[in-house]
Amino acid sequence: MGKKKKIILICMVVFVVIGSFVTVFIVHSLNKTKFNKKEEVQQEEQKDSNKKIKDTQKEEAKNKEKTSEQETTTEETKENFKKATTQKGNSNHNSNIRQDSDTPNKSSNNNTQTPSSQPTQPPQTPSKPQTEWEKLGISEYEYYNAKLYDDEEVAFKNIVDCKNEAIRINNTYDFVTNVGNVSGKYVNSVGCWVEVYIDGKPYSLSEFKAMGYK
Repeated sequence: MGKKKKIILICMVVFVVIGSFVTVFIVHSLNKTKFNKKEEVQQEEQKDSNKKIKDTQKEEAKNKEKTSEQETTTEETKENFKKATTQKGNSNHNSNIRQDSDTPNKSSNNNTQTPSSQPTQPPQTPSKPQTEWEKLGISEYEYYNAKLYDDEEVAFKNIVDCKNEAIRINNTYDFVTNVGNVSGKYVNSVGCWVEVYIDGKPYSLSEFKAMGYK
């Protein structure tokens, strides 16, 4: 019984090995067949692509030939038309010479025309564009100096000058000072103001100087 089991086991192993080889061979054959078919398809596609390229090149060559023929025909037509026009002009010129020689000096005075006199017009000067103050109907000075609020005092035109004056007063009298822009009626700013605080009450620069301060 032990020998039979061994024989059966060996036979099974042999069958498994043979089956494995057969399976590998079949799979390899299928893969090879698929690869060959893929190569055939790629070759066919390459052939079609090459054929299309050749057809396109032939078509372009034909179009170039047609264009060249059309240009040649157009140039020939222009040359023929030019020759015909030149011949016709020469013929008309000769005919006019003959006609003039047959009727010399007839009605030469009647054909003289006096040029009509036309009145000369003075040159027009281009209109000058209006300024902003002209559009508003005011003067240039009023445009740049009119205050938005009448009670504001313009100490200086430049804010830097106002700051320098405020610093000078502060250093001289040790008063608290403040500065700011004066809003314009037509422009953003027409100058700047300076305030001096004495005992907590603000005074304008003119009021401060009117009190005897310099």
